[in-house]
Amino acid sequence: MSFQPDKLFNLQHQLGFYGAYHANKINIAVHIFFVPLIFWTAQVWLTQAFPAPSTGFLSHFTTGDFGQQLGLGIPLRFEAGGGFWVCAIYAAYYACLEPVALASYIPVMLAPMLVSSTGVAKLDGTFPWIFGLHLSSWAAQIASHAIAEGRAPALLDNLIGALVLAPFFTWLEILFLTINYRPDLKKKIENEAGKRIVQMNKEKRERVEARKMKGQ
Repeated sequence: MSFQPDKLFNLQHQLGFYGAYHANKINIAVHIFFVPLIFWTAQVWLTQAFPAPSTGFLSHFTTGDFGQQLGLGIPLRFEAGGGFWVCAIYAAYYACLEPVALASYIPVMLAPMLVSSTGVAKLDGTFPWIFGLHLSSWAAQIASHAIAEGRAPALLDNLIGALVLAPFFTWLEILFLTINYRPDLKKKIENEAGKRIVQMNKEKRERVEARKMKGQ
């Protein structure tokens, strides 16, 4: 299923696409755990690769350790580096899809960004173990797709859509499970995903039959 630009801001279409690859409860649980780890480790890399400028307008948004200043007991630092801009782009897109759910998700997005900025500032270097954590999180998801879902990950059909939708989809799943958020939306997404699963299974059978015909 290829990318459809005309449905980029269609919530039911976008989450129905992603949901078709995440219909199994075990696979959903795996993603709820590992997607945030992937998002956080990616932000660490982005913050290191694209640090906030030290001069100019954006440099004024870099803060000191405001966590200690506020008496939180933990170091926290903000800077408008690569991790911040990715969060901003993601948030802008999610606002177009489902602004109410985004409002509850913003603190969840900010937490790894602040930790990433703080970690880079405090340790002032690379994190060798981050690479292993990032890869192992991807490996767990790929294995979950193969074992629990029985199909390849969504990123093989729509790379950008899968990478952008993954964090928001998992957050919506948490909202659906914990507070019964918008049951009508949940039903629509499940129906859309169900239609796509039927279509994907049909296409898979056709490919198998086509290979059999060639082998005869």
